[in-house]
Amino acid sequence: MSELGYALIGCGRISRNHLRSIEALDQARIEVVVDPDQAKAEALAQSCRRRPRLAQDWREVVGAPGVDVVVVTAPTHCHAEIVIAAAEAGRHVYCEKAMASTTNECRRMNAAAAAAGVRMTIGQSTRFQPAILMARRLCDQGDLGETFAVDARFSTNAEPLARGATDSWRYRAGSAGHGHVINFGCHYVDTARFLLGQDPVTVSAVVSNLFSQELISEDQFSALSTCDRGALISILLRAAPAGNRDPHEGYTVHGSEGLLHVDRGSKTIVVMRGSTRSEVPVDPELLREDGFQRLHRLFRDAILSD
Repeated sequence: MSELGYALIGCGRISRNHLRSIEALDQARIEVVVDPDQAKAEALAQSCRRRPRLAQDWREVVGAPGVDVVVVTAPTHCHAEIVIAAAEAGRHVYCEKAMASTTNECRRMNAAAAAAGVRMTIGQSTRFQPAILMARRLCDQGDLGETFAVDARFSTNAEPLARGATDSWRYRAGSAGHGHVINFGCHYVDTARFLLGQDPVTVSAVVSNLFSQELISEDQFSALSTCDRGALISILLRAAPAGNRDPHEGYTVHGSEGLLHVDRGSKTIVVMRGSTRSEVPVDPELLREDGFQRLHRLFRDAILSD
């Protein structure tokens, strides 16, 4: 296969990250962009090097000639139906996080891709950010000794929730809207798993709803997991008034000989060994790509290698 044709389904804000990442690839082209709102599709199409086709209904696209890869950036509650249809049509699928609304939908998506013999990946791009990759490298080469825990702390802007925003599907009550565990927690859990190289086997959590005015199920959560080789993962996310962000945001990895702290956009990794503090710069080679670009390149390579 000399070139892959991509269908981009969903033309919201995040779609532009996917468009620029695909257009940076060799052997890849945007074949069609899809959104019920044709103004959004038109705006995205105008950003393409070569103008793609426009469509309003994804059902007309997932099996269309010229489409080899379907990129799903539609709202989370739409993912399962689109992904399963694309897989059954023999198309490879890149699906944005969160994978789906329920674990049953996730299992059905996995089963559909396996049955069709197509590639599928989920857009957990944070683990591919340069700073996160650098932090994992330090862990792997033993700079911290034996790693045994990750603490993750983050905050989000509560202002849209406090004013009762309904201008985004994320904040709409019902099947479309999800709370912060699904919308944000999936990134934090995946990145913590990646940094430790271990998978959670138990989890306990507390959630609360302080600002959402019944828009979403929860806007605060704290979770604690034990992993398959005994490590611990703790995650804290708070919706906070604008400007009151947590000054310690990011991931702290604890090891038997030291710890490190990293945030997604860091250019340096803070390493502590006893009372000695050092800052390790991110490898410039890693900075050549961001997480979106790196994941799209790896997915393209996996498809072309088959």
